[in-house]
Amino acid sequence: MTSEIQYIFINTASESSWTDDVPAIASGIIALLALFATVYQSHLSRKHNRLSIRPHLAIHGEEGDDCTFTVIIRNDGLGPANIEDLKIYRDGKKLDASGEHLITKAFEGLEKCELKSLEAISPPFILPANHSIKLATIGYDESIDSIDEHLENILRLEIPYTSSYGEKFKLDTDD
Repeated sequence: MTSEIQYIFINTASESSWTDDVPAIASGIIALLALFATVYQSHLSRKHNRLSIRPHLAIHGEEGDDCTFTVIIRNDGLGPANIEDLKIYRDGKKLDASGEHLITKAFEGLEKCELKSLEAISPPFILPANHSIKLATIGYDESIDSIDEHLENILRLEIPYTSSYGEKFKLDTDD
C-alpha cells in the first residue's frame, strides 16, 4: 500500500514540473500589474483634464487718468466659466434686478460717483478663458482718496460659476 501511494506522488510529480507553471504565474502577475497601471493612468488623466479646463474668475480695478475707475471681471483660468448668477449687494442688501438694470441700480445715487459706461451680462453666461468684461466704468470726485476702498465699503459682488465638469466656484468680493 505504501508503495502505491509513493508511486502516485512520484508519477504525478514527474508528469508536470513546477517550472512549467512559472511562466503562467508570471504572465498573470504582469497582466494584473498592467491592469493596475492602466486604471491608475486613467485616474491621473481624468484629474489632469479637470485641472486643464478649470476656470478662475477674478475682479480687477483700473484707475484712469481722468478720475475714472473700471471694474473688470476676468477669467484667469484655463477653461470657460459658466456664470450662473450675478448678485450685487449695496450696504448689505441684495439688489433685485438683472442685467443692465442691476449695474445701474448698484451705482445710482452713490456719493461722488457717476456711472459712465457698463457692460451688462445676463446669466447664464459663458466667459471664455483669458477674456474679460468691463462691468462698469465710473467717474469719481477727486476728493475720494481711494476709489476701490470707497466702493468696497458700499458694494459687494458675488458671482457663482461652474466649470465644464460642473465643479462649483464662487467669486465674492468679501472673501
